[in-house]
Amino acid sequence: LSSSLSLLSASNEFFLQFPNCLSYESLEECVEKLEFALANDPAPLSAEHAHAFTWQAATERLYEAAGITKEQQKKNQKEKDDAHTLAMLHRQGSHDFFQDSMFFFDAEAEEKHDSGESA
Repeated sequence: LSSSLSLLSASNEFFLQFPNCLSYESLEECVEKLEFALANDPAPLSAEHAHAFTWQAATERLYEAAGITKEQQKKNQKEKDDAHTLAMLHRQGSHDFFQDSMFFFDAEAEEKHDSGESA
């Protein structure tokens, strides 16, 4: 466990909930907080605070911030999967078209070569 120095700003607001977050607004406060952190052991995190640092909790906060429900997330995943399937089918179709075109091109070039025509 460790303490964290955090500039007091809106972007660091999330970290202020933790007892080991030492926020500061000036260089002088930063030095004071750093000296405190070096001289003291950090407090153990509660289960709730420890959970807040997990990927699961971060994902939940992202969904909340984005206003995405679990049902919407499932729908988005299905749409993503469907789009991926369509892209694969399109790519395969394009591949077949170009393969066929190259075959015809090569056949025409061979005919011209055989007949003595210039390409």
